[in-house]
Amino acid sequence: MDKKILKELSELNDRLAQDRMYEIVVDEIENNEFDKVAQAIAFEEAEGDEKKARAFYTRHRVRRIKDEISYFIAELATTIEAEAKRSTEQTKENKVRKLEEEKIKREAKEIPKVTYALYFCIAFCPSFFGALLILRDAGEDTFVPIITTLLVMSFVAHKITVWVNK
Repeated sequence: MDKKILKELSELNDRLAQDRMYEIVVDEIENNEFDKVAQAIAFEEAEGDEKKARAFYTRHRVRRIKDEISYFIAELATTIEAEAKRSTEQTKENKVRKLEEEKIKREAKEIPKVTYALYFCIAFCPSFFGALLILRDAGEDTFVPIITTLLVMSFVAHKITVWVNK
């Protein structure tokens, strides 16, 4: 039976569905398009009498349509369950992917801090040792400016270290 008709029947209330099933069976009889199983059962029940078999056919065909509707609804429920399960798994995968992306972003933010600290050390250390060499070779007039420069450089180094370790 056509899935469109089965869907239509499954959405009707019991009484309307029953009426619609009888309409389908009447159309089948008028068009001489019998369901072979329902026809065989009806013929067997009628003990070979064709008039009785036609009467029994309606009852057996309606029963078979009801069975098809039940099967259709069960199949639909299975499909919905499978889709829900797939959707849940996909949601979990998306959460894991999002957590991994956030971790990568956090790690990417840490790299510049380390890089800046490294650049500072590369720039600060030669200046510091250069200042010590100048202090050693210079006279007393250059002592205060060089010490002041070293203190400022130490203060800046401390601030950068604090910033890097946040």
